[in-house]
Amino acid sequence: GKPDVLVLQEYTPAWKAALASALAKDFPFRIERVRTDNFGMAVFARQGWRRHEDLQLADSGTPQMRFELRLEDQDVVLYALHLIPPTSRRYAQHRAELADLLRRVGHEQRPTVLVGDFNFVDHGALAGALHERGFHDAHGIAGEGRGATWPVHSWLRHVPGIRIDHVYVGRGLTSTASWLGSHTGSDHLPVGAEIVLAEE
Repeated sequence: GKPDVLVLQEYTPAWKAALASALAKDFPFRIERVRTDNFGMAVFARQGWRRHEDLQLADSGTPQMRFELRLEDQDVVLYALHLIPPTSRRYAQHRAELADLLRRVGHEQRPTVLVGDFNFVDHGALAGALHERGFHDAHGIAGEGRGATWPVHSWLRHVPGIRIDHVYVGRGLTSTASWLGSHTGSDHLPVGAEIVLAEE
């Protein structure tokens, strides 16, 4: 089936020109934060959301978003995220963004989904902090294989990739399917997941 929500990252003027009109018919609701660097973002949806909020994590200056949506008969929260890469110069900022995210999701009263480029793998200490708060990668629940999403370009494509793009589902939610999309021109492979309410 076709997705209900698309989260697009590294959304530049060129990607907007290529995609926005093509997606408009199937996804009439959208929020776009176009940038010329790697931190532009857009969210396209088939159904409208109850609430949208632009965020910055730890005053990073890069756009993040929070949505309140309906899933079946339940209000759920979706965060669209792109954390700063933990390079030596920006390592502290990456950690500060995650700390801010953990603080925010700790206050959520509704089932919550976190989607995006986290710039960390699911088996490290940073992901462990999410696991402690009840978040689990949809790929770990319902996917197969390593699920590597990066790198796709340059000579690095010949080395075993890593999974730094995730769909994390929180308490009250689970995943019945998780997959990688095909190469579309980005240096990451797209990820997809089917999310449902968890049975008690």
